[in-house]
Amino acid sequence: MKEFINLLERFWIIKAEDPETYYSVKDNYKQLSDFAREKLGCRLILKPDFVKLEKIPARAQIWMGLPGFEDKLDYALLCFVLIFLERKNKGERFILSQLTENIIMNANDICKVDWTMFRHRKALVRVMKFASSVGLINTYDGDTTLFAENAENDVLYESTGLSRYFARLFTRPVTEGMTIDDIENETDINIDHDKGDYRRHRVYRKLLFSPVVYSDEEADFGYIKNIRGRIREDIEKMTDCRLDIHRSAAMLVLPQANSFKNVFPSSKAISDIVLQLNYMIRNTMEIPDNERITMTYPEFYSIVIKLIRGHKSGWSKTYREMTPEEVTNEIILYMRSFSMFKYDEDRVTILPLAGKLIGEYPTDYNRKTGRSK
Repeated sequence: MKEFINLLERFWIIKAEDPETYYSVKDNYKQLSDFAREKLGCRLILKPDFVKLEKIPARAQIWMGLPGFEDKLDYALLCFVLIFLERKNKGERFILSQLTENIIMNANDICKVDWTMFRHRKALVRVMKFASSVGLINTYDGDTTLFAENAENDVLYESTGLSRYFARLFTRPVTEGMTIDDIENETDINIDHDKGDYRRHRVYRKLLFSPVVYSDEEADFGYIKNIRGRIREDIEKMTDCRLDIHRSAAMLVLPQANSFKNVFPSSKAISDIVLQLNYMIRNTMEIPDNERITMTYPEFYSIVIKLIRGHKSGWSKTYREMTPEEVTNEIILYMRSFSMFKYDEDRVTILPLAGKLIGEYPTDYNRKTGRSK
């Protein structure tokens, strides 16, 4: 169902930017809302200006975060920007200096913000770019990026009025000393988390919001195996994806013709590189029964060096020109984002999904010229 896929892929659908998709979701609101509520425990929010599936992950993962954000300060500044925008009506304009003054006032008792520091100005630039990209603000005059070089640079913005719907709703104040577990479970504090609606919501969220569910999550993996028929029917109806269950993992496999954006494998150059790395690991190392390969970081780095020597000729120019350290970092970031890689101190663990998705050059490929013979 293309409407549900759009809701999954996008933070929200703004009517002014995509009226066709907005009205398509609106026309199918009851079916979409019922599925979101009954299977995911999530709200489908329909407003005159936008529609949004409130996507709450079953568990916070290291790869989850906002695109372009690099530091905890970025998230703190975003919160201050949302506080500032909450007092602005739709269409109300403001300048950057008003915002920066307001942040200094609000941040006083929480964190130290100093606009004379390049790192702090650069962080705000990232936040404002993100706010613009998701439709919280429109830029009317000026260039936000110039603020990083000069704190006196001003920019004229307009509030879209959507900021008050950006954050999820909580049933109690987050200032009441809530932990990550409290935030994940706050709507279901007094129930058994391994039974009934809560477990169903958690399992469906893991399948739809995460790349894979591993067998070491025993309660959820067992639940998937026990009612695989019903889950498969629900998932295929809403996404056209196939539920695959292996000894060590359960995941959704996309049809060849699909409209999903952030998937693995994909047409990205780094996706091909990781496929080749997975192939090398699977065919040169002994796979234990739990399908998890643990090694030191230097051992992993040496595998990447071998990969570079044997495959670099077919990579894009960007990756051919990277240092081995840069390639290794790119691989780790990408594999982490698809739950294929775990890094604890100096120990690296290659997770089971890496062994299920592999790729190699065709047999007639010439590794010296980077072309097929």
